[in-house]
Amino acid sequence: MGLRMAHGFVIALVAVAFPHPLVAQTPAPPAIQRFLVANPSYRLLTVADVRDVVDEVAEEYFTPFASGDLTGDGVPEVAAVIVQRGRSIRFGVVVVHGARSVHWVVRPQSDKIVSVSIQQTRRLYVEHCLECDANSFVRWNGSSYEDFLWIVGDTTAAYDRRSGNRPVPLRQTPNSTSKVIGNLRECTDAKILQVLPRHANGVRWYRVEVFLNGLVIEGFLPSDVLTDISCIG
Repeated sequence: MGLRMAHGFVIALVAVAFPHPLVAQTPAPPAIQRFLVANPSYRLLTVADVRDVVDEVAEEYFTPFASGDLTGDGVPEVAAVIVQRGRSIRFGVVVVHGARSVHWVVRPQSDKIVSVSIQQTRRLYVEHCLECDANSFVRWNGSSYEDFLWIVGDTTAAYDRRSGNRPVPLRQTPNSTSKVIGNLRECTDAKILQVLPRHANGVRWYRVEVFLNGLVIEGFLPSDVLTDISCIG
């Protein structure tokens, strides 16, 4: 099987409205400024906070905030990497909807977040490194930001994360005990046809279309076997 490359988890905000990288000195958007004034224990991320992981060559791509439509209503939201003040600073990501509705994407934690970006269809990438593949995305699900939320029209890949090489069972219905109608090899493309409600355990089922044994067939896959992954060779 060819080389597997999966996107990891990274926190970064990049505005689709800006065709070029934002410089670190650019003032934060008003919505973020209001959040920081109302919450003085936080401040906007600066490049000095992550200098050990952002060199001068990559600094032009440093973007502590971004603006774009994340909810699909045509109105742009603003996302930002913020730092919680203290002897040991902590990193988080917030998104402001409208003027003051604040949603936490990442609560303050010790892992460094170096940037954020908005890409493709409403994907908010949280980046732990710049110009690398080890970054993952979240999407707005109507009430919160959900890790790796796929939408109709996305093409993702089937991948058994626990083993890294076992076939993934394609189910007849959205249930882990449902009849298996096909076993998908690692990295099989799966086009999202329908997004089902998320279960209490956090797993969400999707109706997908796959190419299997020379045929295009439909079935169901759970969220824990879908990933951003590509195979080479």
